[in-house]
Amino acid sequence: MRAFAIALAIVLAVPACNCGEAAVGESDAGVRDAGALDSGMGDAGDIDAGPTDGGPEDAGELDAGPMDAGPEDAGEADAGPEDAGCFAGDDGGCPPVVALTDAQVVCSGNYQPPTVVAADGVYAVGCNPMGSQNVTPEVHIVDAQGTPLATHALYTADGYYYTDIQLGFHDGLIQALYEYNCDDNGSWQVGWGWNCIDRRVYARDGGVVSPSLVYGETGHNGHPVLAWSGSGFGTAWVSYDALYFRALDANADFVDGGPGDNVLVAGSNGSDARNDARTKIAWSAAAQGYGVFAIIGTEMYFARVGPLGDIQVPATSVVGAWSQTFSGQFDVIASPDGFFVCYFDGSQVHFMKTDLQGSLVFNQVIQSGDFRFPTMFEADGLFYVTSNDANRQALLIAVDSSGSVVPERSVTLSPGTVMAFPMSAYEAASRTLSVVSSDDTAWSGGNISLRHYHLNP
Repeated sequence: MRAFAIALAIVLAVPACNCGEAAVGESDAGVRDAGALDSGMGDAGDIDAGPTDGGPEDAGELDAGPMDAGPEDAGEADAGPEDAGCFAGDDGGCPPVVALTDAQVVCSGNYQPPTVVAADGVYAVGCNPMGSQNVTPEVHIVDAQGTPLATHALYTADGYYYTDIQLGFHDGLIQALYEYNCDDNGSWQVGWGWNCIDRRVYARDGGVVSPSLVYGETGHNGHPVLAWSGSGFGTAWVSYDALYFRALDANADFVDGGPGDNVLVAGSNGSDARNDARTKIAWSAAAQGYGVFAIIGTEMYFARVGPLGDIQVPATSVVGAWSQTFSGQFDVIASPDGFFVCYFDGSQVHFMKTDLQGSLVFNQVIQSGDFRFPTMFEADGLFYVTSNDANRQALLIAVDSSGSVVPERSVTLSPGTVMAFPMSAYEAASRTLSVVSSDDTAWSGGNISLRHYHLNP
């Protein structure tokens, strides 16, 4: 690994709140709104869903990424790759990405596919052990050098089926959302019989800001996701084969009601695909609503939901899709005139666009083979899809807004290295691409590592 002459920025510590466990009330499983899954199109208003901003929330914050992506000295006359904002590769050229760090092992053992979020040069990694139906998920917070800042054990969860930890970073705080094993009596206590949702909030220094907020529906609640609207959060999940939504405020607490006061977005389609259903959510500023996508059974559905749960566009089928019980994911990014989605159909990775009502604009195959975890970010007008190939190498596939692959911007990350199930987090200000992955070679769990790259312009 070549040495870089750029120093790491100082990571500002955020003081933690000393919070005790919140009391949990009794279940109220009332539903405020409901609609059956509909294969027809709903009506929709205008929407402006700008791409997720991977940079610091405040332009005045110190950039604390692993490397500063700017020129080394703006006053220098040398116009080489480094001075143009490009980090040179081994041949002196300007490749799409350059590795900044070696692998930093965050979770050692047999773990399911990981998750990650970048928090201004600090990184939260979600790890869930594999192997039994009672395991302890973990959120690890590390600095840019991989030095542990904190490790948080969550409530007992299912390690047999794929249960990821959704991570977010907004207003200087890290959010974690996941499903845990709870008693089947409506008490919301850790136990057995149901799966409930738990939300945690952490500071960048690893301190606990809000220890637990539990909610959900009677029975199963799976694969919860969250998105930030600028003033609050929207969360969505699948309960058996129905799609639900819950609004949280800026502190990630309930806007109103109790743990069971959720919004039914779409009713049963008769599949009961509880363990292989998936959800994704993205915020639209102009429409003041969330685009919610869900793979249930063999269909991908779309609905648009207002900030407090009003149904703006009823759920409708978009395209045939596929997930799987033990792994599999998809991803969504909003744009001013629709939504871009990458997903796996069982043998190919697709990149598609819908309009604001969920109607399909185009659907392109961007890769064939055994790819299971397409996730993506947006940079410089392109969409970068991360996945793994049949040899479990991590791929970075650049796609333009028409769905065409851009070969000159598409690469294998760290060639020759097993990086199964890669998930990316991108910080635009420093152009730092951070990727977590597993060294699993037999779909049986593996160590979870974090690597940092520089995305050249």
